[in-house]
Amino acid sequence: MRFVILSLVLLVAAVLLGGVLLEDTGFVVIGVHGQVIRTSFAFFVVLLLVGIVAVWWTLKTLVRLWRAPRDLRHWSRRRRETRAMRNLADGFLALVEGDWRAAERSLSDGARRSDAPLLHYLGAARAAQAQQAADRQAFYLQMAREQGDDAQLPVRLSEMEQALHEHRLDDARTLLAELRRIDGRHDQVLRVEAAFYREAGEWTALLDLLPRLAKRDLLPAAQRAAMEQEAMGGLMLDAERRRDARAIKAAWERVARVRRHRPEITARYARALAACGEQEEAHNVVLGALRKQWDAGLVRLYGELQSPDALRQLRNAESWLDEHGEEPGLLLALGRLALRNGLWGKARSYLEDLIRKTPTPEAYGLLAEAQEQLGDRDAALRCNRQGLLLATGQPATPLLPHRAD
Repeated sequence: MRFVILSLVLLVAAVLLGGVLLEDTGFVVIGVHGQVIRTSFAFFVVLLLVGIVAVWWTLKTLVRLWRAPRDLRHWSRRRRETRAMRNLADGFLALVEGDWRAAERSLSDGARRSDAPLLHYLGAARAAQAQQAADRQAFYLQMAREQGDDAQLPVRLSEMEQALHEHRLDDARTLLAELRRIDGRHDQVLRVEAAFYREAGEWTALLDLLPRLAKRDLLPAAQRAAMEQEAMGGLMLDAERRRDARAIKAAWERVARVRRHRPEITARYARALAACGEQEEAHNVVLGALRKQWDAGLVRLYGELQSPDALRQLRNAESWLDEHGEEPGLLLALGRLALRNGLWGKARSYLEDLIRKTPTPEAYGLLAEAQEQLGDRDAALRCNRQGLLLATGQPATPLLPHRAD
């Protein structure tokens, strides 16, 4: 567009100048070293314009030649950066697709061309890690570390993730200390800190950290709840091994109140109490939870607990039949509690109903015990045989004895 406008301007100027020159046919005289040059004014004007253009193009060419090395360097740099960016894009795309070799090749090639190769080295290190090439991964991380202070945090995070992946807890502890020194409030630092506590089984530290993760919304709520449950389970398992009921109760107090009603957490707490001899308290915990929220797992556990008042425990369970019907978990609990109370016929009735609905080795074993107590040894042997077949994954024929009238 500019060329068209310039051409039009020159054309108009030439027409105007031509008109002026045709009206005035003067001449120009130039003296040079005693020589006199005489020419028409029109030719002189044309020659002057040609000279100006020639000088302008000459100067422009000289300037471009002068700048040629610098322009060549700029062009070469832009070309390298373009290829480096293409390598970076191709490399991370290969990482996403799981093509580790292609990712490492693209990213390492791009690192040699890029003026800021940090991302290339970090990506290449991850690709080498996926190929279990520890030497190459260490090389890439070392090259990334040499990129300056800004590279220290991402490099240490990559090393931390690798240490956790390989279960090198001592190295991970050292790296975590360095990460805290660099930026202990960084979101990803807090995430890997939680991962370290979980891997190392430092459940108290993990429970202390989870509220910070929740406040900053660094992990999904479901994942935080699972970690809290795992931490509580770990604390209780440690307490069970020490037979320390106080430690179990202390762990329970650390669980957020909004999650104490979860059946799996309640069951874990009750089992830990029972293992430490707190059967009555475990019974009360499960009974209170079932009155608030019905759960088949808690019902099964209720039948396993040994309350001092076994008959009251059985009556509580029988009261649930009207509301919840003959659910398998409830029938199993009833059969177990009836056996504990010496009510062999009632136990047989509940267990036969259970086996008709859901035959299991456990149900057959309990029914065999009831038949043994009732003096029917043949029926007890048949039940034990059927339970063994089910336990070994073999087809079993339901040889149930007839119920007494």
